[in-house]
Amino acid sequence: MIKLLVTILLTLVLLAQIRCTDAGSAPGTPIIFGFLASYGSNQISVFRFNQTTGVLTHVPGSPFTNAAATATSAIVIHPNGRFLYAANSVENTISGYNINAQTGEITPLPNSPFSGTTCTGNVLPTIDPSGQFLYVQNFGTTTICGFSINATTGVLTSLGAATAAGTQPFGGIWHPNGNFYYSTDFGSNNIYINTINQTSGSVTNTVPFNTGDVSILGAFDLTGRFLILPLAVTGNYSVYPVNPTTGAISAAVSTIAGGGGGGSSPDCIAVHPSNRFIYGSEFNAALIDAFSFNSSTGTLTSVGAAVAAAAGTRSITIDPYGKFIYAMNETANNITIYSINQTTGVITPTSFSPMTGVGTTPQQLIFYRMPQPRP
Repeated sequence: MIKLLVTILLTLVLLAQIRCTDAGSAPGTPIIFGFLASYGSNQISVFRFNQTTGVLTHVPGSPFTNAAATATSAIVIHPNGRFLYAANSVENTISGYNINAQTGEITPLPNSPFSGTTCTGNVLPTIDPSGQFLYVQNFGTTTICGFSINATTGVLTSLGAATAAGTQPFGGIWHPNGNFYYSTDFGSNNIYINTINQTSGSVTNTVPFNTGDVSILGAFDLTGRFLILPLAVTGNYSVYPVNPTTGAISAAVSTIAGGGGGGSSPDCIAVHPSNRFIYGSEFNAALIDAFSFNSSTGTLTSVGAAVAAAAGTRSITIDPYGKFIYAMNETANNITIYSINQTTGVITPTSFSPMTGVGTTPQQLIFYRMPQPRP
């Protein structure tokens, strides 16, 4: 099972976060765009999000080909909403784009794509909460490499030598306070706790925390007190207390089985905006698990049977209002969409699910709310 998962990861170099004009957007009302990376078709789709129905509609010109690459593994949006960056795992570069806040159209930044020192097999770019630095996990060279970001132009500049981060670094997770950057190591079952120098951007990691299982991409609850990790081999989800001052991880306080059992390969975590519900995707079982979450104790409790998605369910994303959840099914080449019961957390497929026309091997969907100036 692990060999199969490794083969899938090496082949797709994936992770482990929308359409037609909404004429109803009043001045000052945020426009919400969704940005989707599709690995196999090497494209970035941009959608308008309808917050009432959950429907995603391509904006004019979407999907956009990531011309500087042959495969787009993952994307990240700058905190200011002006720039999008895409990891090009074959070329070992980062493509940068301007985002038009009114239309959602993306256009290449000057000097894009950007190259870093020993950035090989980059899979998942992340940006620190201050927006000063971009980091990428290098699955191919066992390192994390970094770039400084020009907040005016969006141009990236390499920070120099990369930082060692285990044997197969994969997912990057920022603590909500912005002081710590956690990287999952697919090859060793470790979580590396990294501190970032806010002046130079240099990365320093501590003695890693071993989970005893493979973890692709977890998430913090909104308080920052707990780290929730999917465990691929056992098929479980575990919750670990985190010291927000030191960044230290403690032994799990809650572990619960996913619906698919051992070997189902839970890959990704999504936290509801209310912090009351946690969702997980199971790649091999093609399921979505739903749990209630006690933010005082860290306890997860199932809210019902796992819900079917489609083949190759990798990443999941919740819209900013917490009304819908979207599952990227990279084998089925579609997105399954569910409504979320705001009281119970139970999810139900929408009438327009699954969504097609999302390219080949859809990987990752990110929502961004664009504030619109008043006249």
